[in-house]
Amino acid sequence: MRLRRGGLSRKARPDATSESSGPGAAPSPAEAPPRTFVGGVGYTHLRDFSVGPLVAERLAARAREEGWPERVAVGDLSYDPVKIVHWLAGEDPPYQRLVLISAVRRGRPAGSVTAYRWDQSLPEPEQVQVRVAEAVTGVIHLDNLLVVLRQFGAAPRDIAVVEVEPEVEAMGEDLTPAVARGATRAAELARAIALGRGAPDLATSPLGGFASTNGGKHA
Repeated sequence: MRLRRGGLSRKARPDATSESSGPGAAPSPAEAPPRTFVGGVGYTHLRDFSVGPLVAERLAARAREEGWPERVAVGDLSYDPVKIVHWLAGEDPPYQRLVLISAVRRGRPAGSVTAYRWDQSLPEPEQVQVRVAEAVTGVIHLDNLLVVLRQFGAAPRDIAVVEVEPEVEAMGEDLTPAVARGATRAAELARAIALGRGAPDLATSPLGGFASTNGGKHA
């Protein structure tokens, strides 16, 4: 089942900036901390496929409670990717890093968490066209968002992805137990990446974290 959803993102305008050195490259330790947006991608009220928006909501609350630096903003990116392209293009100063959290079916054990740094490679042109068409018609999917951002030149050079393998796709508000545990791990990973506090050394991988020699980090 694929649903459609639209909406507007919550966003902030932090002041921190740093230089860019090309797509897919993480900032070096000598650089200033990057301006970062942490975004959930998914559907609300769709059981396990609600992980992205749910984790983003939890992290937004933690950001307020813990006093995260202004360079880090948190919000929901579960809407039209083309609108997200225009929003990112209009940000001044720009975001240098995205941290995206989503439930994506990849055939892994339910609730497993995979974190990786996207290498920003695009699929074959026919698949790009399919992803763009789905995005334009309102299908919310992590892969659609990433492909559209890269295709239209709006992808920050550093995109970290935290995926949770879903189990149940049905209308409802509750996560299954395994996915609920995965959501908690995903939130901690996304927080560590965004703040640079105990962040794991993420592998650079294609969509899904599948790579022949350098796969994503599994939890």
